[in-house]
Amino acid sequence: MPLVTIEIPEEAYLAVQQQALNGGFETTERYISDIVVSTAMHDSENFDHIFTADIIADLNTISRGIEAGEKTFTMDEVHDRLAETRRKWLANEVR
Repeated sequence: MPLVTIEIPEEAYLAVQQQALNGGFETTERYISDIVVSTAMHDSENFDHIFTADIIADLNTISRGIEAGEKTFTMDEVHDRLAETRRKWLANEVR
């Protein structure tokens, strides 16, 4: 596999570094490689490459909860929750 060196802005690297950590990737470089390969090689409708083991485990937990009768949300409730979260996030970012 070719070894490639790229330059990206520090802010972008820090964001990707956090995403790699959150996604359970071994290294930031491995995560960046996965992004490039998935962008270049995968069908634009296929998002399997972003489902890390942690995300799959979370989705399985949610599925089990739904099957057990836990609360589900309407699309309006989801949109309201996302709008509220975005509003709070923007309020903290603007400072």
